[in-house]
Amino acid sequence: MSASSFIFDGGRPCLDFVNTLRKRKDPFTESVDALQEHGMHEWLAAARRHTSWATGLPHWNGRPATAGLPPNHGPQELREAMYELFTDELAALHPTTGGPRDDASKEERMLSNIAIVNTYADVTVRYTLTASAAGRLEIDNTLTETELLGIIANDAIGLLGGRDLIRVKECAHDRCGVLFEDRSNGLKRQWCSMRKCGNISKAERFSKR
Repeated sequence: MSASSFIFDGGRPCLDFVNTLRKRKDPFTESVDALQEHGMHEWLAAARRHTSWATGLPHWNGRPATAGLPPNHGPQELREAMYELFTDELAALHPTTGGPRDDASKEERMLSNIAIVNTYADVTVRYTLTASAAGRLEIDNTLTETELLGIIANDAIGLLGGRDLIRVKECAHDRCGVLFEDRSNGLKRQWCSMRKCGNISKAERFSKR
């Protein structure tokens, strides 16, 4: 699997991060965890090439720091907590005839996911003052892995608790599972990408005629 396995159809950091696990809903294909295969550094490097939101972030400093986080926490834990929170909120915004959403087990899981996201959000980018070889003062604004996760968690909080939550959608292809922010006029976007799921869905509809 190459680093090109990363996709950036979400439109913002938290959704692009959630989408590092692909093919979540495809019963015929094993899910693809590009984050596990390539790591946070490669994901950020790919994001800088393909998104506008990543271009202004500080440089990666190579340290997978875990200051402020409990043991055994990691990027996948944050990703899955955010995914569940987003999909639960989407189910609440667009209810179906499925079972009740507010049972005790779902509420317990929701509170656990909220605690995970809030824990990561407490880690913010830390700038330090240094002296260069020439004796001039400089700002060291390099980014640790945990600080990057903090940026992602704060972006998720702003989206989950803000008015733009209504713009979050799941790709209309029933085997996709990619989340994205719909910025179209009238909120008419249906697919993660017209080049991928959009064309596939059109071809499937045509073959059924």
